[in-house]
Amino acid sequence: NYREISVILYALGRILFWPNAQESFVFASILLVCVSVLLLFSMEKPAEQMAIYAYYFIAIGIVSLVFNISIKEVESNSKILN
Repeated sequence: NYREISVILYALGRILFWPNAQESFVFASILLVCVSVLLLFSMEKPAEQMAIYAYYFIAIGIVSLVFNISIKEVESNSKILN
């Protein structure tokens, strides 16, 4: 499915090239608000799909944060050794 491929490509780009994870969390929050609105109007199937993507973006943000923290730790350790 093209949606899953685009999420995977976004995740790779986010982790490798844009280590700031705030956008992923903001987008996930917006999606979760939309899920609430969809559930308010009894639209369960689209809400379920949107919730899945929201959790994908939360996972992307967490992996990006861990990657960013590990890079900063390696950089700080290399500065101490030099």
